[in-house]
Amino acid sequence: MDPAALRASTRHLLTDIATAAEGWTVAICSEDLLLRASGALLLDCCSLVAGSIGELLIQLEATAGPLLVVCGDDCADGGADALIEQLRSALGAARCRFVVVLADSVAPERLQRIWSSGAEALCCLQACGQGQLLHALLMVLRGQSCLDPLLRQRLQQPLALRGADGQALELSSREQELIAAVARGHNSREIAALHQLRGDTVRRYLSNLYRKVGVRDQRGLISWSLAHGLIRLPDLHSHPRPLQLGAEGSRHRSLGADRSTGWPAAARPG
Repeated sequence: MDPAALRASTRHLLTDIATAAEGWTVAICSEDLLLRASGALLLDCCSLVAGSIGELLIQLEATAGPLLVVCGDDCADGGADALIEQLRSALGAARCRFVVVLADSVAPERLQRIWSSGAEALCCLQACGQGQLLHALLMVLRGQSCLDPLLRQRLQQPLALRGADGQALELSSREQELIAAVARGHNSREIAALHQLRGDTVRRYLSNLYRKVGVRDQRGLISWSLAHGLIRLPDLHSHPRPLQLGAEGSRHRSLGADRSTGWPAAARPG
């Protein structure tokens, strides 16, 4: 981009951010001096700057209202996922929003874990000078999410899933759907109604899945799925499907299985 055009675009973004940030506490948390300094200098709305999670928590004790945190993954007392977990636990999940700045060389497993922790935006460090970070801040302040195109592409590349024994494994479409249903808070009876299967059949599927990935129950399955990036914290119980569990909803039909998912063909999710 032409330098003059970049400056003009940056001025426009900074004005919009200042307007959108009214009533917000904006903080920067990173050991990276450049990130802290540039953010503090650019953002008039930035009122807190910290080099560690502990330091930020102390500064936040006197604040109220919504909070937007720009952070790296480099603090000595925890990475971005730890920061997100601790602040949401201390201040309430509804209050906090996070923009995480990551190098384009971030390990795939680490990238998946941070995205699974529930950050509203992931920015590539190497693209911040092009206005991407400011754009992400504005989108998050307006209630949207933002994901750097390069990081999005890397997130879409499947990780090598591993069970408790360390061996690589693959999940079928049916198993992935089971994980999604469990994350939405459905029990085996509700999953059976959704897919028009017998309850004992679903329980057998779940038991086989637990054994396959090396966990004991639904809680363990959710933890394993979060760690492998198959689900994110915001996905948990976020969109439960309405169920009709009366006589019609609980009646099972014997249908041919769809080969691509293993679910009955007529009941395959649309």
